[in-house]
Amino acid sequence: MFFEGSEPVPKGRCPQDSKAHESRPNDFHFVLPHWGFPSDSGTSERHQIFDLVNRARQQQPQPCTRNLQIDLRLDGLAQAHTVDLAEHPDLWDKRNPAGWPGHYGSNGSLQADRIKWATGATGQENVYMQWFTGNTPPAIQAVVDGWLQDTDHRKTMLNCDFKATGVGFAVRHGKAPDGSGLDASFYYFTQDFI
Repeated sequence: MFFEGSEPVPKGRCPQDSKAHESRPNDFHFVLPHWGFPSDSGTSERHQIFDLVNRARQQQPQPCTRNLQIDLRLDGLAQAHTVDLAEHPDLWDKRNPAGWPGHYGSNGSLQADRIKWATGATGQENVYMQWFTGNTPPAIQAVVDGWLQDTDHRKTMLNCDFKATGVGFAVRHGKAPDGSGLDASFYYFTQDFI
């Protein structure tokens, strides 16, 4: 973790979780945001993405010699960013300098900043959002297929230099953006890589 020393900080609870650790005088004063621990939220969807991406990396013409491993820092980071997108739906439309949506955080951070803050390493991020009406959510395979069909996302996902990953999933409910006025569910996914 990154810290600037052991300056006294006010006694209190970590704002991330009232049942978590206490901050006490003379504890380390962390400079970077607290990303929390991986969430069990959307566990099935997250595991499916993890498995499908590893399968795609093994089925490419020059397969990766090792599967991606879950990095708990990246997993917590990906989940936190995905929840951030779901809680701030206008973020999805804000484009990063390369023109891609969904990479800005509500604090103004971009994926490279967040990954560096969480791990100290450089990395990449794939994000995906799909909305639907009715009771049939999109197939998880559609997320991975969407990434595979885009050159930049495919390059990130199949890059064998990446050895670790984290996956986030969140759902938001609102009105369909097509103007129909129908209730809709919005599925958000994030996968970070180092």
